[in-house]
Amino acid sequence: MDFNSMKNRSLSLLAPAWPVVAGLLLVLSACNEGGDPVDQRQTNLVDKAIFEGDWWYARTNIDVDGDEAWIQGVFQGAMSAVDFGVDRGQSISMARIRWVIDEDFLYAYRSYELIVGGNDDADDPDFLGQPLAAFPIEAHVDVRRDYNGTTGEESNVTVENSTDQRWYERQYMRVDWSTNVIAGFYLSYSEGGGTTVPLQVQEGGLDQVPDSWRPQFVRVRDERRKPATDPSRYRWVDEWPADADPTVHYMSFVTQEVFSPGNSCLVYNIPCQSVSYTIRNAFLRTPPQHDYAVETQTHQEF
Repeated sequence: MDFNSMKNRSLSLLAPAWPVVAGLLLVLSACNEGGDPVDQRQTNLVDKAIFEGDWWYARTNIDVDGDEAWIQGVFQGAMSAVDFGVDRGQSISMARIRWVIDEDFLYAYRSYELIVGGNDDADDPDFLGQPLAAFPIEAHVDVRRDYNGTTGEESNVTVENSTDQRWYERQYMRVDWSTNVIAGFYLSYSEGGGTTVPLQVQEGGLDQVPDSWRPQFVRVRDERRKPATDPSRYRWVDEWPADADPTVHYMSFVTQEVFSPGNSCLVYNIPCQSVSYTIRNAFLRTPPQHDYAVETQTHQEF
């Protein structure tokens, strides 16, 4: 047998294998393309970048289960005192805070001294006083495409990742906004006082919760879209620059506390039972620019 006949015979034996190889390549290509995108993220994730800068903090009683606590100022519509230190006691229903993200809690720290001159580091631009509010953090996560741990190849599934980076390096967190573990400053001096409790909603009653009681995150663009005649429009929205539309400038979270009258019920002839009251914790980011000079007048200067 000559060389040419042997070569032709070898090629004829290899020829049937090429369709098989081509089919395998098509199958592998189809596997790499993946299916439709799948999003497995859960609700209530917030970007940690929101909690930057200084914010104003106010508490308002929006619902009181009974009138036993009115003698201590716990009634619907009352703005519970947050702090006595913001301007020498002139605005006790207002505080100025900075956020601190810890592993287990989101803290709202006083950004000024309670007693002027009482802290050596009060001039530090990042000065932190004492916490005035704290919300439990349930998770720190990143949002990314899931991937094969061996090859690193990404899939079509978007997941919450809580393993690749340390908790303080992850971009998002999930917070339990229903609980403020720091009781209101207003009742700290009373005989009974207030105790923080989780906001409870009966099973099947979520639809009956007012929309205003749900966590609120309002962006600058939301305010700009409101008509100038809308009374709910933020009156100083024009102090925000044009490129600040995505900025969250207002947040509110509804929590509950339980008030115990203590011995006051014997003095004022009110029922000696505890009552729950619902509080709106409102946070307003301080605008980056103002067209007026701020000056505080205390009682001594009137």
